[in-house]
Amino acid sequence: MRQILTILALSVLCLLKTQAQEKAFFLRDTTGQISFPEILNNGHFEEQTDGDFGLDNVWHWLKIDVPPSHDDRVILIENSFLDEIHCYFKGPDTLIDFGEMFYGTPVSERPIDHYQFGYPVPKSGGTYYLRVYRKFLKLAAPFKIYTAQEFRNEVSSKNKVYAGFTGIFACVILFSLILFGINRKWYYLFYSLYTFHIWLSTLLAEGSVVEYFHRYNLLFSSYNWRNMLNNLVVLWLFGFVNTFILAGAKKTRFLKTLIALSLIGILVPLALLPFEHLYIDHLKDLPAILKFYPYSGFTVGTFFCFALVAYSLIFKVQPFSAKIFLIGFTPLLIYSFLSPMRNIGVIPDYEWLSYKTRLACILFDVLFIFIGIALQIRRLSKEKLRQTRLALEAELQLYKEKERISRDLHDNVGSQLTVVSTGIDRALYLSEKEGFKKSNLEQLGENVRSAIQSLRDSIWATHSEKITANDLALRIKNYLLKLSDQVTINGQFSDKEIDASHALDIYRIFQEAAQNVIKHAGPAEIFLTFKENLDGLSIYLKDTGNGFDPLSIDGDNHFGLENMKARASQLPCNFSIKSETGQGTEVILHLNLKT
Repeated sequence: MRQILTILALSVLCLLKTQAQEKAFFLRDTTGQISFPEILNNGHFEEQTDGDFGLDNVWHWLKIDVPPSHDDRVILIENSFLDEIHCYFKGPDTLIDFGEMFYGTPVSERPIDHYQFGYPVPKSGGTYYLRVYRKFLKLAAPFKIYTAQEFRNEVSSKNKVYAGFTGIFACVILFSLILFGINRKWYYLFYSLYTFHIWLSTLLAEGSVVEYFHRYNLLFSSYNWRNMLNNLVVLWLFGFVNTFILAGAKKTRFLKTLIALSLIGILVPLALLPFEHLYIDHLKDLPAILKFYPYSGFTVGTFFCFALVAYSLIFKVQPFSAKIFLIGFTPLLIYSFLSPMRNIGVIPDYEWLSYKTRLACILFDVLFIFIGIALQIRRLSKEKLRQTRLALEAELQLYKEKERISRDLHDNVGSQLTVVSTGIDRALYLSEKEGFKKSNLEQLGENVRSAIQSLRDSIWATHSEKITANDLALRIKNYLLKLSDQVTINGQFSDKEIDASHALDIYRIFQEAAQNVIKHAGPAEIFLTFKENLDGLSIYLKDTGNGFDPLSIDGDNHFGLENMKARASQLPCNFSIKSETGQGTEVILHLNLKT
């Protein structure tokens, strides 16, 4: 926002300087019937310094005195869209009638080969009488006298500017269309149409292609095509804003209303332009502001687009894109507001409103928005890569989780169900040979309950992303109390969170350790201790049983110990088993919670 305010302030400072204009005189002809001889004999001219007659839609005679000079010169009327201009020249010994011209007169039929109205100036000097008329909007006939060399330099300079301007726009349009063909994103197409029509509108506004539009009589006058192109510019700009700046916006009632008003504000002037004669010939009593309405589509449309972008920025729909757009568009917005104010005579013809400023604003806007699109594409590409990485990580995590669950079910539920299956086979055999005992059924029931509990343990861990240390301690404690009544428990854990998969692995490790005590330690006491410190949790399981010699352990015959070590290797922990024959065994696990 600070950048926008800075641009706005600099733009306002530029308004301190107005266009310089040589002295001339004018005569107002309300009837349009005053002839040139009457002008020579009885014309009462008043001094005029800026060639600006405002909204005075009658004929005016402009009298310009040109002193003698040794150089060939040209006088140029710098307004390409006059509805009539008739020029006479009176020298010391000559009288020349250059005839009538208007904005559609082919360049080849003009006294000077130029898209503006130019006339040669004899070295002897003399007086020019120009009868000018514009049937609508402001009448302005600013003029400038050049030497032949200055005129050639001016033409060459403008040609280079417009050639560079055209080259830049051609590259931008082509690149946008290629991107649209590749990605099928509508905002690329809208941006290319916006750039093309603003380029064509600029050329037409300066008058450089007026004769082609008028020559082929394309639907309506070239002057109306100028306004039609301006309205099409904001139509494509609206499409770009709606598909790029407001992409993903929630369509609230307010936003829908704003979009609808924007479309109406752009399309109504566009639809009225072909019926200009209704405003000029049959609605003469309308206020000037209503007559101006068909030509206000560009100004109205730019302000609506500005409002939509401001909505995106305020409600954080696409704040980065909105900010880039506002920075690039602000100079053109200011220009588009001041230019019609100049055209209807509200403000003078400031130097800030020259064609070079218009070109600079348009180039700044188009290129800045293009840079914004490129930056947004880069941001979206990074976001897409991030989402892809997250998806792959999630897929990998899911695979690991499935692997863990399958291993857990195989190691616990599967083995227990195998015992149940074996027990059933044995029960069938005993029922035929020796008779079936109640204790066999009780053992089967115990194995089934154990399998169910193992399944519940797996579900407990699977359905929770985080498990507290206290929950884990309670599970281990309850499991040991079910196995033996010789258990002493010391310490407790807090509600620190543990990853669910880690909690299940820890539970399985101590479940296996407890089963080893019951199976191999003989009559023994069991001591379960929980300790908590700043960097993690520690669990100690010690028994007073038989113990064993760790060096004599054969891994192939002690799957339980190997399984415990395998589970511990997947945890951020320090794990150890200490044992000595006749001195019992101690299982120690320290879980590091800072990794």
